Amino acid sequence: MIYEGQGFETFGAKRWLSAEDFLRYVGLRDGRCAPPELRPLEPNEAYLRFKDCYGIELSRQQERAAQVVDGATLLVAVPGSGKTTVLVARLGYLALERGIAPESIVCITHTKAAAEEMRARFSRRFGRPDVAGRITFCTINKLAKDIYEDSCRRQGAVPRRVDPAAVRGILLDACRRARSGYVSEGDLVDLESVISYVKNMMLLGNAEAIAGIAGGIERFDEILVLYQDGLASCGLMDFDDQILLAFDAADRDRNLW
Repeated sequence: MIYEGQGFETFGAKRWLSAEDFLRYVGLRDGRCAPPELRPLEPNEAYLRFKDCYGIELSRQQERAAQVVDGATLLVAVPGSGKTTVLVARLGYLALERGIAPESIVCITHTKAAAEEMRARFSRRFGRPDVAGRITFCTINKLAKDIYEDSCRRQGAVPRRVDPAAVRGILLDACRRARSGYVSEGDLVDLESVISYVKNMMLLGNAEAIAGIAGGIERFDEILVLYQDGLASCGLMDFDDQILLAFDAADRDRNLW
């Protein structure tokens, strides 16, 4: 929802909404949205105190996002418009003003470099490297790996490891065994792409869905079985397995609790 000269408005919900409910909520009429709410927020003494203490300067829409403590908030804006600034301000508000333990905050980024940059920006902005060091800044794969390995430690199991070269070798071997012929680099790249999609969409075990996705790849179902068995027997996982194994670990631990 773009509003010329006024930025973006945030949206939060305490329950899942259908597309129709969402559009009704935001006031979409004949393909157009009503302008965002620009009136001052209800006085928030905690935020005002935090804002004065650290010299926070945000627009009205940005301040709405920075003050959210409960529920989900979607902040959408063009590059360079201050999304990271808002996120850093919100992290500071939660940890430094609202008394939320930094250890309970997880900030997920796309890359490891971005995670370290976020930590550095928090530390510089608030002069609190001690607090920045207690907040978890990481990629989704790092978070999944930590969840999985923590579960393995508590259960006395040996966690699988990531070794890209060895994983590629297992895929090559699976492909050769299934096809009994030459396997090109292009074949492997195609297989890796489709296998990654199948795992990210959590379709392992759904033969019908997999057939629809990989129908053009010779003996894909057989290759996938050989590949997965090979990874398991060698105690290996690929990057997509990290997330799947984290889900499995969370479900298993939930049952134990």
